[in-house]
Amino acid sequence: VVHPSLPVGAPRAMQFAPPMMFGAAQGPLSAIGVIGLGVMGSSICLNFAENAKCRVSGFDIAEEKASAVEARANEEGDLPVVTFTDMRAFVRSLDRPRRVVLLVPAGKAVDAALSQVSALLSQGDVVVDMGNEWFKITEERMERMEAKGILYMGCGISGG
Repeated sequence: VVHPSLPVGAPRAMQFAPPMMFGAAQGPLSAIGVIGLGVMGSSICLNFAENAKCRVSGFDIAEEKASAVEARANEEGDLPVVTFTDMRAFVRSLDRPRRVVLLVPAGKAVDAALSQVSALLSQGDVVVDMGNEWFKITEERMERMEAKGILYMGCGISGG
């Protein structure tokens, strides 16, 4: 989906959805979702909720991690965070275009999470992988997602 206000020939990365607008989610939908609620994922989830002033959905396959994030959100000032262990419910909780941050260990875990979430996303949705990965693998994932109309960006933030 090419954004109508972009000039012809705009860079490929700009030709998808309109820019993110935190706080745009109305009612029960979240403005952003975070997959992977370990140390970094849980912290960024709470940080988005507190500082971007928007509702945030979190997903983890481990029930204890998902529950711990909701408990911390309540302890830290009743922050607008909801968590899921079901990927379909997680994706349904997100405002469109969906914005998903991926913070899982590099390698097979990223491929598994990306495969699962991308099957539920739509053209124009965005996935930002904040784990560190070799750039060639990131480029391969970007091409696979582009074929589905999903904007995929590698944005590593961890030196681990």
